Amino acid sequence: MKFKEHQYGDQVHLLDDPMAAAGLTRLCDKATHSAAVVSITRSLYKEVLLRAAMNTLAPTMRATAVTPMAQLVGRRGVLEDTTVDPRTPITVAVLLRAGDVPAHACRSRLIGLYDDVRVDYFGASRQTNDRHEVTGTDVSYVKSGPLTGRLLLLPDPMGATGGSIVKV
Repeated sequence: MKFKEHQYGDQVHLLDDPMAAAGLTRLCDKATHSAAVVSITRSLYKEVLLRAAMNTLAPTMRATAVTPMAQLVGRRGVLEDTTVDPRTPITVAVLLRAGDVPAHACRSRLIGLYDDVRVDYFGASRQTNDRHEVTGTDVSYVKSGPLTGRLLLLPDPMGATGGSIVKV
């Protein structure tokens, strides 16, 4: 997986993925009808961005599963592969301004694969000046636990400057 170059620091990863870019382009297009926005957002985050992020950032491990066929075919009925490590504690942050659909899509995909998936909430709004120009982000609500040692996912569908992500 490739990452885009940016100036947000080494703890922020922006995926460089044509499939993700196709979805984002549709979301940003003024011709995209509102009925399609939720569907595109959900599928984009659940199947493209989340998969790319987890395959790139999450720890992996070797796993073995004895299938029901093992009693009939012996060792050929045993699956061994590299998987994501289900012990990885994950926090999915909901950016209340626009991130509830992508965050919950990610959470629903992670449940069952990981033992500890937590959802935290952050309320963010634009700060503007007297001319109604955006000057920053105001984080007015936080419901979060400790983040140390956790993989933090912040699915933000705004596709704008990234100011909300940096502030949160």
